[in-house]
Amino acid sequence: MNWEQLEVGASPEPRTVGPITLTDIVRYQGASGDFNPIHHDTGFAQASGFEQPVGVGMFHASVMNSVATDWLGPDNLRSTRIRWKAPVFPGD
Repeated sequence: MNWEQLEVGASPEPRTVGPITLTDIVRYQGASGDFNPIHHDTGFAQASGFEQPVGVGMFHASVMNSVATDWLGPDNLRSTRIRWKAPVFPGD
């Protein structure tokens, strides 16, 4: 689809992602440089109040942005804003 074909109320094709694995999280950590142990260390995550490691929020934002760029084209996505409302865990 190109920008001129976009109609009011249009939406991208549904996309399924996941289940998210601990390996997905660790790979993203390596690429991003975010080595906070809450994302890969079960004991640390549990000591922080979670049952298991928590997904890296920017990983989920990147998935959202890939949907938008695949749908609208990379030249048409200038910025995004995201608010995390709930954690994502391995298996989600």
